[in-house]
Amino acid sequence: MYSIQGLSKVKEFAGHSSLHFNKKQSTIQISTNAWYIVPAVTPVMRFAGIQSEALHVTASRGPLEITQRRTALVNLTDLDECTLDPCGENAVCANTPGSYTCKCRDGYTGDGRVCTDIDECIYPHNCSVNADCINSEGSYNCLCRAGYTGDGKTCSDINECDTPTNYTCWANSKCQNTNGSYTCVCENGYSAVGKTCMDVDECSLQVTDPNITNCHPDAICSNTDGSYNCNCKDGFAGNGTVCKDIDECDPKGNYPCGPSDTSKCINTNGSYRCSCHRGYRNVDGCIDIDECRENLHNCDRLATCINKNGSFDCNCSDGYSGNGTHCTDINECSGGHDCHGAAICLNTPGSLRANAVMVSPPWVKDLVETAQDG
Repeated sequence: MYSIQGLSKVKEFAGHSSLHFNKKQSTIQISTNAWYIVPAVTPVMRFAGIQSEALHVTASRGPLEITQRRTALVNLTDLDECTLDPCGENAVCANTPGSYTCKCRDGYTGDGRVCTDIDECIYPHNCSVNADCINSEGSYNCLCRAGYTGDGKTCSDINECDTPTNYTCWANSKCQNTNGSYTCVCENGYSAVGKTCMDVDECSLQVTDPNITNCHPDAICSNTDGSYNCNCKDGFAGNGTVCKDIDECDPKGNYPCGPSDTSKCINTNGSYRCSCHRGYRNVDGCIDIDECRENLHNCDRLATCINKNGSFDCNCSDGYSGNGTHCTDINECSGGHDCHGAAICLNTPGSLRANAVMVSPPWVKDLVETAQDG
């Protein structure tokens, strides 16, 4: 809109008004159907910075003519309508030559005269995926959710487990961080029952699942609160997870079976057994068996059994020869004997006998010798 300085209460050039410039006659002609009120004495007017004191103003219902006598018209001074605050509450007014525009501020939408808030949160925004978008008048805010920290556009997980005051877990459990929160996990050796961690008896479960503990098969599992112990059984040595058989029969160790000349140690897995040597019997230790008294020998009936430690000997009786298990009569008459020359030597089982004889014919002597040889 344009104004002419010096006129008061002249209505805006709007509606069916027209403004015409006549440079040759130095005349401004305004055509309108409205009444214009002008002062009785027109003050100095200013056209583009050029003063003019001699103006002729005619006011009537119809064309209003203003004439400048001295100088030619160059231009008129623009009126800044934005000083009249013509736009809506949430709009920005921008003055233009002869007019103005209204534009809604950021965060609002409308024609500039009526502007309503835009809910940015229902459209794509730059809040973090771990933040909540909160709409505000003409804008919005990003607020990191619980368990996260940051400016809302960038939100980082808070590790609650780093600070004991930030979490609460029950006995025998430990804090485990999660995205935006945490959870409580029972420690090894415990199992969750509701919000309680109960001890796991690994030793009982080992019966059906041998792999649940690392105890050696030759170890004894002992349950403890939250864990267990492995101890090698008697006869084994090791840390419980590895157990090796102890060789109790090792001669470098404590020989458990008594004198080695009467017994023999036989190692077994985790133990040992004592075996008596032949000729000994285990009666709280290995004692000698009297084979002669218990008739456990193989001596000939013509031999004498002589017991000794762990065995026996068979000695043929006098007048017999052999190895003791087989004895034969010795014919003492066939060798040297002490019979008188006038006596006849008669062999008997195990011995000999001398009989005195009368002088007989030679044939009698031959008969006796034949009988002895037979």
